[in-house]
Order: sequence, then C-alpha cells, then structure tokens
Amino acid sequence: MAGRPRLFQRVIHIHVHLRLYEEQDEDLLAAFQRVPRRKLSGFLKVALRSGNALVINPDSLPEDDSLSQESMDAFLH
Repeated sequence: MAGRPRLFQRVIHIHVHLRLYEEQDEDLLAAFQRVPRRKLSGFLKVALRSGNALVINPDSLPEDDSLSQESMDAFLH
C-alpha cells in the first residue's frame, strides 16, 4: 500500500473553531487563504511554534469575544 507511512505514536486530535473578522483579521485571513487545505495542520504547527504560543500564560489572555486588533496588538507588545 502506497502513501503515508504508518506512525506508531499515539495521535491526539485537537479541534479548534476560529472566528475571524473581515476588517480586523485581514492579515490572518490572507495567511489562511494562501495555505492549501492539506497543509493547514503543518501551517498552524509552525505558526504556533514560531511565535509566543509555548510561553503564553493562558490566564493573561482576554476572552475570545473581547479580542480585537487593538487589544491583540497591546497584548503582544
């Protein structure tokens, strides 16, 4: 059988529903539109590892509904 080799590691599935808004998330929307669907998982892994995702304290994050470009800029700088 051809294709991807079988992995002998436990797989953990994480499903995320992400809401993006046309005007305030244009940069993220453009990034997602560039990525072929079959490469989306790899894209997200690289993005998370190359940013601050591994060191962010979840308690310091604003609630999802309150995020805006201004609050995200202030949070990241």
